[in-house]
Amino acid sequence: MWQISQFFFYCTKKRYTFDFSKLNKNKIAMKNYQLFYLLFFIFLFELVSCRSAQDTARLKMINNNSYCQNSSSVFYFDSLWLESIKQDTLLNSAATERFSPRARNIAKDMGIASLLNQYSEIEKTKGLDKDILAGKIAVFTHHADLEVTSCVAELNCELKRSEELRDFLRGRIQKRINRLTIASILIGTATSVIVNTVALDNARAAKYSQSFKYAFIGSSVVGSTLSIRSFFLNDKALFVHKRNALTDIWENPKQPRILPPIVWRFVNKKFPTKQGVWTSGREILIEQWKGMGMLTDSPEPKIMARNKSLLGREGYYDMGLIETRIAMLKMLTEEINLMLYDLKRLQQELILPNNR
Repeated sequence: MWQISQFFFYCTKKRYTFDFSKLNKNKIAMKNYQLFYLLFFIFLFELVSCRSAQDTARLKMINNNSYCQNSSSVFYFDSLWLESIKQDTLLNSAATERFSPRARNIAKDMGIASLLNQYSEIEKTKGLDKDILAGKIAVFTHHADLEVTSCVAELNCELKRSEELRDFLRGRIQKRINRLTIASILIGTATSVIVNTVALDNARAAKYSQSFKYAFIGSSVVGSTLSIRSFFLNDKALFVHKRNALTDIWENPKQPRILPPIVWRFVNKKFPTKQGVWTSGREILIEQWKGMGMLTDSPEPKIMARNKSLLGREGYYDMGLIETRIAMLKMLTEEINLMLYDLKRLQQELILPNNR
């Protein structure tokens, strides 16, 4: 280390003139080579790199999730519908015979069991009110379709925000990789130029030959370190998601805080699997998340902090964690979209009698 310091001091403090007469060239006055200051500037540029104002503004725009939220009046009507669903879920024998289990279950989810009961009884007697009841059921079915579409639209909006943060982090990491690559090249080039220039003076080269060796070794080690470090770069950023639908799925509250009531009843509805086990869409999602290592019940502080970011109102995300959130949102969206098949089945059974 003393010899390397001596070499840097020699290059920065000494003034010497090289004689190139043997090479049939004019004498060139070589001035102070500020190698030490060059290396210091490169390291300062790499280590003390501040966020640009553009990055700060972009991150602020990503965290502004107000455009993904519904109006407060929507939540008021959701609460009213939740009460109606609780009071209208019983089907009579006529409706049980008329409609398939899939159609009956989605009718319960919508809270229109009484309409199916009336429709089934009137259909047997060929009453005139059949078309009126079918129209009412169609209105509720259409409204449920809009609920699913609205819920999926909000999830897709949150998904887009998550993808924007992923692209933001990826861009910042790429900038740091580029900066490390440039620093590595400059260190190697600057050291090589200075050492070879000084080596042209035979007397000086002989005196400081040992310093030259250490300088080459030191610059090679620093350049290699910067290059290797680029493979292990990571970055984090604060991500705000006040309406986090993943929390409803994981915590299973008595009443949904984010998801619409009809969607909440759908994902919690029990159905038999091919193995004869009764489960729900929510339980399947949790099983998949645990199986893929996205969420666990481990009490380890690192795992708890990870769960808190994914399930809370905000958290600090790196590339791996934001990719996990994107995958979880996609899986939840796919599960909710399955509700459209049941709504379609109910409509088909209304149009085509005894289509079971």
